[in-house]
Amino acid sequence: DDAGFNHIFAKKALKNNVALIINFNQILNSQNLTREIEKLIELIKIARKYKLKVGIFSFAKTKFDLKDPIIFSSFLYCLGYELKDAKRIVKNSIKDIINENLKKRSEKWIFPGVELIWQAIDQ
Repeated sequence: DDAGFNHIFAKKALKNNVALIINFNQILNSQNLTREIEKLIELIKIARKYKLKVGIFSFAKTKFDLKDPIIFSSFLYCLGYELKDAKRIVKNSIKDIINENLKKRSEKWIFPGVELIWQAIDQ
């Protein structure tokens, strides 16, 4: 039983600018925490090898599920990231996703990698 994510999916994710998102609430509430961590370590190895964007979110259902960003950084550090990289991931997780979505909502966005720079005005 694997995480269902391999080098083929990683290459597709990179090509399509798809991030690997870690659901911290799912990990905390797992019936088999050891297995979840093992799968996550494998996912992280693939993500790092293919330089995929990684994000980590609480996916909180109640106010008690909310977590301090320091917990996320520490968790990523335990999974094998350098501390500076773990902090950068936590800091940029939401910012990158919001910026990408805002860009896609722009009238100038056509598809990934293509944006309208100039348009002649008909007279």
